[in-house]
Amino acid sequence: MRKLLALIGIVVVALAVVVGAKTLLTPSRQLDIAAVTPVPVDAAAAAGRLGQAVRFKTISTFDDENANGAEFEALHAFLQASFPKAHGVLQRETIGKYALLYTWPGTDPKAQPYALMAHQDVVPIAPGTEADWQQPPFSGALRDGFVWGRGSWDDKGNLMSIMEAVELLASAGFQPRQTIHLIFGHDEEISGRRGAAQIAKLFKERGIHLQFVLDEGLLITDGLLAGLSRPAALIELAAHSSVPVINGLSELSHPCQGLTDYFTLREKVGPDLRGFHIAYVGDGNNTCHSLIFGAAKLGAKITIGAPAGYEPDAEVLRRARREARVTGAKIDVLHDPFEAVTGAQAVYTDVWASMGFEAETERRREIFSPFRVTKKLMTAAQRGAFFMHCLPAHRGDEVEAAVIDGRNSIVYDQAENRLHTQKAILLVLIQANQ
Repeated sequence: MRKLLALIGIVVVALAVVVGAKTLLTPSRQLDIAAVTPVPVDAAAAAGRLGQAVRFKTISTFDDENANGAEFEALHAFLQASFPKAHGVLQRETIGKYALLYTWPGTDPKAQPYALMAHQDVVPIAPGTEADWQQPPFSGALRDGFVWGRGSWDDKGNLMSIMEAVELLASAGFQPRQTIHLIFGHDEEISGRRGAAQIAKLFKERGIHLQFVLDEGLLITDGLLAGLSRPAALIELAAHSSVPVINGLSELSHPCQGLTDYFTLREKVGPDLRGFHIAYVGDGNNTCHSLIFGAAKLGAKITIGAPAGYEPDAEVLRRARREARVTGAKIDVLHDPFEAVTGAQAVYTDVWASMGFEAETERRREIFSPFRVTKKLMTAAQRGAFFMHCLPAHRGDEVEAAVIDGRNSIVYDQAENRLHTQKAILLVLIQANQ
C-alpha cells in the first residue's frame, strides 16, 4: 500500500511539474492589434442624420404589423435620399412588409459573403415615464455631444453607422472582394420573425452561406470596468440568445441571491412581506441593489445604512422608488447603522470589498468598521430579528462571530435555498421557452 501511495505521489508531482512548465513556457495567444488610423468623417453631419432617423417613430407591435407602416416607409425614403452613393452600388429588396435587405456584390464570386445587421424598430415609451426623459423620446436632439432619443443607441445608431460607412466607401470608388449583405429588420424588438427570420429563410432558398454575421452589440469604452486598464468591449448576450440568459451575478445586481433572500424570509414569516422591515448595513453593492428591488416589488420596508460615498446607485434607487409608489414599499438610505437597524425584523450585511475591489480591502476596513454588525447593533433591531448574509462571510470584519453563529442567524437557510431558488428559476424559464 505504501509503495502504491508513493507511486501515486510521484505521478501527481510529475504532472504538476509538466503542467507548470507548460504554463510558463506557452506564450500568450492574445493578438496585439495596432489601432487603425481614423477615417475623416463629418461627425456633425452624421450626428444630424442620426437625429433625423430617430424622429421616425418606427415602433414594432405584435398585433398590427402595419400600425406604424408610414413611419417605416418614411425612414426608407430618408435612407435613400441621405445615402445616394450607397444606393448607387447596393441592390435593395424589401422583405415582408418593411425589412430591408441590401446586397453589395463582391468582385470575387467564389468568396464567401458576410452580413452586417441592425434593426429599424424601437420599443414604445412606457406610459407614465415621459417625464423621466431628459429630452423628448423621439426628438433626435443634439445636446452635450450626444444624439438623444429612442433608437439612437438601440439600434438606429448601428444602422446609420453602416450606411455612413458604405456611403464613404462608395464615394471613394471602393469595391468589396466579398459580397456584403446589409440586413435591417423591422421587428427585432418583438422576435424578428417577420423580418430577420424571413431573410434567413430567403438565404436558405438561394443557397447563401455566410462566412460571418456582425450584429448589434454594446460598446468599446475606457474606464468602465474596475481594475481594467485597457479598452473593454461589452457584449450584449441576452438580446441575441435563443435560450434564456440568467444574470447569476453582475456588478450592478445579484438577482438570484435577492430572490433567495426573500424566499427564505417567506419561509420564516409567511408569504406576505408587505411592511416587513429589513435593514441592510454596509456597502451599497449589487446584493444591496437586489434587496432594494425585491423590497420595492413586495411592498416591504428597507433601510440602508452605508458610509457616505458608498450608498446604493442613484438610478437603482430612482427605479425602485417609482415601483414603491405602486406597492407601498418604503426605501430609506441612512448613514447611521443604529438608525438604519432600529426596529428591523431582519438585519443583512455583505462583505466590505466585493469582487474587483480587493485592492481596497484595508481602506474599506477602516471606513466600514463602524458598520460592523455586532451584538450591540442587533439590540437596536426587533427582539429576535434574523441575521442574514449571502456568504462567504469574514467573521470579525462585517459581522461578529457571535452574531453570524448565533441562534437568530439564518445564513445557512439562505445558502440551502440558493439551490432551490436556482432550480425554480430554471424551471420557469425552460417552461416559458418551450
